[in-house]
Amino acid sequence: MNIEKLSGGIASFENHWGEEILMANLQHTSIRLASISLGGIQNNELIENAFEYIIQHDVGQTSDYWRVHIVTLSGSYTTPDGFFCSIGEEDKKIGRVKLSVDGKNKQLNVTYPVSGTFSTKMSMYY
Repeated sequence: MNIEKLSGGIASFENHWGEEILMANLQHTSIRLASISLGGIQNNELIENAFEYIIQHDVGQTSDYWRVHIVTLSGSYTTPDGFFCSIGEEDKKIGRVKLSVDGKNKQLNVTYPVSGTFSTKMSMYY
């Protein structure tokens, strides 16, 4: 019998968009969907422990997808569907990730403590 080993990881969220984020929807999908909606996030504000996501251990590389949608006074932006950014085994042991949005480059940065930072462009959402 194969028993899945699961634990919770914690994601923080940082706003470097250059203006207040009126609404942010953060999602992680692997074996389950985890999401949260936040509002009133000031420029350069860091929200520690923004939400918990599920980590699957001892299965090798997992399929981890991140999605972020933000709304500001200047518009609405979103990441592409299927932004694949797997959590490495050493990162799983630590169980932390930081999501940050960069308004200058219009991108989402996903930073793991060991594996480093992965980025994807954010586009206008109509």
